[in-house]
Amino acid sequence: MPSPMAGRRPVSSTRELPATRRERILAMVKQKGFTRIAEVAETLGISPITARRDIAQLTADGLVQQERGGARALPGTAPEPQSHPGTGIPAGATVGLIVPSLRYYWPAVVRGVGAAADSLGVRLLIQSSAYRPEDSLRQARSMVGDGIVSGLLLAPEVPPTPGVEAHEDLLAFLETIELPTVLVERALRPHGSHGRTLDSASSDHRMGGIIAARHLADLGHKHVALFSHRSTPTQFPMRKGWEEAVDDLGLDSFSRTTSASFPPTPGTEAAGVSDVDRFIDECVKRGTTALLAHSDELALTVVQRLMHRGLRVPADISVIAYDDEVAALARPALTAIAPPKEAIGDMALRMLVERIGGSERPITSVELQPSLIDRGSTAPPGA
Repeated sequence: MPSPMAGRRPVSSTRELPATRRERILAMVKQKGFTRIAEVAETLGISPITARRDIAQLTADGLVQQERGGARALPGTAPEPQSHPGTGIPAGATVGLIVPSLRYYWPAVVRGVGAAADSLGVRLLIQSSAYRPEDSLRQARSMVGDGIVSGLLLAPEVPPTPGVEAHEDLLAFLETIELPTVLVERALRPHGSHGRTLDSASSDHRMGGIIAARHLADLGHKHVALFSHRSTPTQFPMRKGWEEAVDDLGLDSFSRTTSASFPPTPGTEAAGVSDVDRFIDECVKRGTTALLAHSDELALTVVQRLMHRGLRVPADISVIAYDDEVAALARPALTAIAPPKEAIGDMALRMLVERIGGSERPITSVELQPSLIDRGSTAPPGA
């Protein structure tokens, strides 16, 4: 599934929206009656100054009483919560959401989670792990240890990389976690000594590859290609589906990957363009008339380099982007495979609420099918 867009500046692992952070402080105060500034700072990984400012704001909002060294709950402000109708969980219960990024791909997932949370009366505590398993582990441990969250939505870096200690530690944590947990855009498979599986909601990227290949075949293309990031987990199921489809359809196809970042980080522009140019060289050599590129940003670079050579999209070569994050902003706008990101977030939150409410259904892995958004960057060959 989507993974690091190499070249993007990592989101700080302690980054948290101020309003969400204050909700967490308020929950701590209500739970304990009195919470010290030092405790807030240590628990949330923020400075004492930030903790003091947040408490001052909560006091100004009439939610807590600021005292020397900390904050005290107001009398009568922490009544026993009532269950939200139809869920079996307390109204206002807090759910932790840990995603790899708050920039590319994941904001739509977060919106889906947020909409479902609003409809079910659930609060969200959101953090970003910057695609680092050690951050996912630290943040999950913090949320569980605080006792503030009733369940976790987690997008960890699994499957693990063999021999990487951070991955093994994360797997060991997930093996024993007792708090209701649902994986988002990830699926945990038995690995080595770790045999546990967890509920999950994700996109069917294998089907995304199939949909792209069949769309091109339906247009009459016989010579096609796939270009993707080597570092992203999405490429594996997507490539599998693509290869199954091109084999079934009798297409002439080749696949290439790149480890370059898109958009490139300063100093790496030449390497990224070089990879794209080599890919295009092979397309020209093979008579390729259509291609699928993951991600959108890689697809945009491919289109730019095609135009640099005087090749037209789609008159000379059809292009499909994968992710549909910025494909519509390209010129020409790009036809794209669009994973159902908001629906994934909605589904994951509802699955978690079921677990928090005591559901004993079997472990469930839900895969939702991507769709193809046709914006005219694909056409019959030679059209």
